[in-house]
Amino acid sequence: MKSAFSKVIILGGILTLISNIAVAEVFLPGMQPKEAGIEFAKVQQCRMCHAGTKNKDADPFVSWQSGIISISAKDPIFRAALAIANQDIEGIGEFCLRCHAPRAWLEGRSTPTDGSTLNTEDMYGISCTVCHSYIDPLSAEAAKIIKDVPPGHGNAMMVSDPQNVVREPYGDGKGAMPHEVLKSPFHTSSNLCGVCHNISNPLLAEDVKKQPPTFSVIFSELTANGCSAILQNAARTEAASHAITGRLMAEGRRMWVNAVFLGSSGKVLKEIGKYAEKDDTIFGESVKAPTLLDPEQTRVYEILFGISEAQAKKYSVKPGKSFHSVLNDTILKDNRIPPEGFSNAAFREHLSQPVGATYADGQYWDEFELDLPEGCKKVVVRLMYESVSWEYLKFLAEENKTNDLGKRLYDVWTKTGKCPPTVMVTIEKSVE
Repeated sequence: MKSAFSKVIILGGILTLISNIAVAEVFLPGMQPKEAGIEFAKVQQCRMCHAGTKNKDADPFVSWQSGIISISAKDPIFRAALAIANQDIEGIGEFCLRCHAPRAWLEGRSTPTDGSTLNTEDMYGISCTVCHSYIDPLSAEAAKIIKDVPPGHGNAMMVSDPQNVVREPYGDGKGAMPHEVLKSPFHTSSNLCGVCHNISNPLLAEDVKKQPPTFSVIFSELTANGCSAILQNAARTEAASHAITGRLMAEGRRMWVNAVFLGSSGKVLKEIGKYAEKDDTIFGESVKAPTLLDPEQTRVYEILFGISEAQAKKYSVKPGKSFHSVLNDTILKDNRIPPEGFSNAAFREHLSQPVGATYADGQYWDEFELDLPEGCKKVVVRLMYESVSWEYLKFLAEENKTNDLGKRLYDVWTKTGKCPPTVMVTIEKSVE
């Protein structure tokens, strides 16, 4: 990263000196922009043969189009967060665009780093030929194409086949295809997803050419079983769905236990994990903000990032809990339930071990005891999932000093129901 410097701004006759502006020069191994003459086919070309199939909801084009990866470059949450990231570290947005707009990165349109030069095809996010051109970046094949082989799977250190070849799990495609088909074990491996879902802060690395993406705080770790289940397909007669629904940024997402305790007449005696409106402000105006009202009374599963004292001093910011993803260098809490096959040692190796919680090897569940109030005759328990919390939304709206994307995100959120949490499962139990 470049040294901090001072910038002089003259606006309307007013002279302003802004100091300590950090500028990022982030080099990471893997394929570089325009390396090997890489180009990708347009999405509509893929659609001609891979839409309207007999696979119904698993139709390749339809399921991809309905998933979050098809809008990764224009996701309003990402665009608002991108603006703040560039405010915090000028130029760091190119690192963000590597994952969210890989076509733009590889074809040389990731600068300016605010995404302003992305074209129509870039806006399709992780599009068909981008994903199906990926080569295992650690393979001997990749080493023949690129100059710098990555030290591990992650941080968008991808390698794409510059030839007109579609790589997929089977390699037995037939028909009048305008491209070759090649069987790719990499496309049945969670390492494929890990290229972009195993993310650490490159600014905290000592040597990105030698350190795998486990050298610092991880933004979003890879759940291997989930990826493998999507990528592999036991019944070859049906296509695997391309509707991958995960979101890369962990900020603002949480799951919690809501429990309502009822008396004999059905009267609510007590409730924990209540989601309702509270009084708050945004842009200096009073609002009714929907949120989890009593997080200290229930079990909330989430990851919370923070800024250490040393990092805070370096960037002249406040230490502690933080939504500033590119400045964060510590994890304050991570009690998210591990995936099946969980290993403490393996998670520690990837700096993604639980923080503030303990799970045994192999444990992929959690137990939570409820204290019944006197007179309770029935308990209704719900598992709630929130994709964007009020607290994170407010941050994205108010902290964006660059453009109006944060304000526009807030306006859309307000007009479309304020993104209430999803009830994942409900259990009712009578009390004897």
